[in-house]
Amino acid sequence: MDELIQFPRGGTILTQSSFSELSFISHGVTTRKGGCSGGEYSQFNQGLNTGDDASLVNANRKILAEGLGIRLHKMVYAQQVHGTHVACIDQDFFSAVAEGQPLVSAQTDALITRIPGIALNILTADCIPVFIVDTRCKAIGLAHAGWRGTYEGIAGKTLHAMKKCFGTAPSDCLAWIGTGICESCYEVSEELSMDFTTRFKPLGFCSRDHHLDLMNLNFLQLQDAGMAPDAIEISGYCSYHHPELFYSYRRSAGMSGRMASFLILK
Repeated sequence: MDELIQFPRGGTILTQSSFSELSFISHGVTTRKGGCSGGEYSQFNQGLNTGDDASLVNANRKILAEGLGIRLHKMVYAQQVHGTHVACIDQDFFSAVAEGQPLVSAQTDALITRIPGIALNILTADCIPVFIVDTRCKAIGLAHAGWRGTYEGIAGKTLHAMKKCFGTAPSDCLAWIGTGICESCYEVSEELSMDFTTRFKPLGFCSRDHHLDLMNLNFLQLQDAGMAPDAIEISGYCSYHHPELFYSYRRSAGMSGRMASFLILK
């Protein structure tokens, strides 16, 4: 079950109840409430490449970091390109980043780690954030699943990368498919709709009336990768339906801020 909670600096964060019961992680999706940005980006925009004032976005990111109890230089971001590359955030990653530079993994749409105290972040404004927690190995993964990433199976590839890097077994994992655009709001072309139906028919997926249900499809992909259905939760919120809480690229015709989905090992 999704839960809206008050953040220490006055904002509101969306969390998932079963994840909140795990004492070794912090997690959530930021909402619009609690930051410094104005206009279309009001208030808590986390995206630098949106047209918003970079100083305001950086101030919003600092508010988030302080609320999470970590320093800004412990926030790791993916340079999202709607691909399927999964980056392992390990000591080699930190060694390759120049001192004082932001922690950004280039050309990446999913992040995994076993290092405590590091905040994995992806940015969305309709795309689907996929949270994965290995409860045995104490490892975490966070993926950005737009239609391209979903089409190429990024959720399953993130789980596979965790298995390769950390020995993760799908049966030991919990997942949360966080807030994004819902099926009724996500109309696509007939061609794309048919492509998805053909590709994922073996999983029992079928697009309806040229609408895509990316949340359900990521659920099916995680299940196909070995996770138990009752270990996967789907957010009940739609980014398009709730303008008071969430940014939506489609609703705002591209003039939109971004929510940050974050996942941290304590």
